[in-house]
Amino acid sequence: MDTTDNRTDDATMLLELLSHIPEAKELATVTTNGPYGTRLCHAAIAERGAAAISPASKRPILEREFTGQSGSQ
Repeated sequence: MDTTDNRTDDATMLLELLSHIPEAKELATVTTNGPYGTRLCHAAIAERGAAAISPASKRPILEREFTGQSGSQ
């Protein structure tokens, strides 16, 4: 089990967790939510040949990028 302090963001931690899984181990899917639903996380998951499964957010990514606002206000 890995634990972090409050200075380590969840998205960075996902990259670390994926590195613990041997490259030879095939991943089909990785289920994500909240902070793991970033493009960085999805790219890291895709790089491993897996599909990222994320529940729908209240405000789609494109809307957040267009307005420059985060999902929580």
